[in-house]
Amino acid sequence: DRVTIPWWDTEGILQGISGRALEDCKNKYKILEGSNKREVLYGIDIAQQNIRRTGVAIITEGFCDVWKCRMMGFSNSVALMGKSLSFNQKKKILSLANIVVLALDPDKTGLIATRKINTELSPFCTTRIVKLPSDKDIGDLTELEFKQIVEPHLQ
Repeated sequence: DRVTIPWWDTEGILQGISGRALEDCKNKYKILEGSNKREVLYGIDIAQQNIRRTGVAIITEGFCDVWKCRMMGFSNSVALMGKSLSFNQKKKILSLANIVVLALDPDKTGLIATRKINTELSPFCTTRIVKLPSDKDIGDLTELEFKQIVEPHLQ
């Protein structure tokens, strides 16, 4: 069983569809052929107005992380849908935000990606890195943990 997750660009044009397994399995995500996740940040269609208004963008890895941020009241969050930031994604974020909060997963590849993205963005904007507990990504945080760990980076 999978949940279907569409994503749109800043103009509201459908750019792709992903299926996420509801239970742990080998292929957690399946992306519809023809979808290009490297060109669009998940959630940018909703987040762009709030990023522009606040000047702050929260970059996460996946869909559930964005959903958690939004449940906590932060609609300026987007997801890479992976572990790297493409040229077009970087260009879009830098056109909207002067502060970028990196909240990628705390696993080895997430930490490497955080360092790489921080290096790419820091010459152009202020970057802040959320240090998550080693056993949790942003989508796993309780409301209290979110307030203690993530919110200080958003001030």
